[in-house]
This record gives sequence, C-alpha cells and structure tokens, in this order.
Amino acid sequence: MLSLTSKKSGSLVGVLISVTTVPAAANVAVAGAYGVWDEAGGSAVQLVINVCAIVLAGLLTLAVQQLGWWNLARRSRRRPAA
Repeated sequence: MLSLTSKKSGSLVGVLISVTTVPAAANVAVAGAYGVWDEAGGSAVQLVINVCAIVLAGLLTLAVQQLGWWNLARRSRRRPAA
C-alpha cells in the first residue's frame, strides 16, 4: 500500500503478491488434483492467512499515513502567518 500511495509501485507490488499467494494457490490445485485433501486444506488456510495479512498491512499503512497527514494539517493550522 505504501508503494502505491507514494507512486513508487513499479514491480514491487507484483512481486509481493506473487511470492505470498501463488505458491499456496498452486499447491491447493496440485494437492486437490492428486486427492491429497489434507495438504490442499493446509495450503488453502495458508493462502487465506497470506491474503488477510496483505489486506491488514495495507489498512494499517493507510491508517498511519492518514494520522501523519492529519497531524501535519493540524500543525500547519496552528502556525501564525508570517
């Protein structure tokens, strides 16, 4: 989220998503194709955890940025005009 809001996203976002989601999703598919349901279930849980962690990190990043901008705006309103 930080790279998106600072306009420096580049390939960083794609790499993050790929590293955290593709292996787990692929293992769900392969394990399901072979009928190894315990492993497919474990990989599905890992995928859900990874996606939730990405969303939570994004939300926390936005909250911290919002707080910073709020504090900056509040400080600039207190300063007397020169």
